[in-house]
Amino acid sequence: MHFVTQILQRNHLDLRLVRNQWLLIDPKIHFLMSEANEDKTFGDFREMGSRLAHEVITFLKKKMDKVSRNAILTDIKLSFVGHSIGNLIIRTALAESIMEPYLMYLHTYVSISGPHLGYMYSSNSLFNSGLWLLKKLKGTQCIHQLTFTDDPDLENTFIYNLSKEKTLENFQNVILFSSPQDGYVPYHSARIEPSSAAS
Repeated sequence: MHFVTQILQRNHLDLRLVRNQWLLIDPKIHFLMSEANEDKTFGDFREMGSRLAHEVITFLKKKMDKVSRNAILTDIKLSFVGHSIGNLIIRTALAESIMEPYLMYLHTYVSISGPHLGYMYSSNSLFNSGLWLLKKLKGTQCIHQLTFTDDPDLENTFIYNLSKEKTLENFQNVILFSSPQDGYVPYHSARIEPSSAAS
């Protein structure tokens, strides 16, 4: 039994084309198009991760209970597809203690332009100006977390501490989609590799 959860910043239906293509490959897959953080993506990543973890567990329990009444559950696989900051929400959810019993089922993780390493070394000055403006005008917590300004001590920042969590190691497959032409997410950040600017 294969479950796929899709997470992203905007509407829960934005990745329906990915869902439809995956269903062509395996029509027996069960999908959760996550809505837990819809219209709530300017808060703290920890809160968004907690909401996602609860939504995923509720979905899994419901599906597993339904299937176990009619058949024996074997070979459960849990996959995630994330876009943009949805990838950080997924990784935060996976670090939640309530997700621990489900980590053994992790199968495939697909990241589409995820800012895994934040925006510390972003070279897009126009985008950086927009982030600065959002921080000043809206005071959005996730923007502070993405730019490492959520704490004066770098080692206390959200992304620094998330990077120490082993959120991807239980997946059998990890696929990172990125592009050097991406005007929003730094190429190194989407690929989870050191930035040349950092050296």
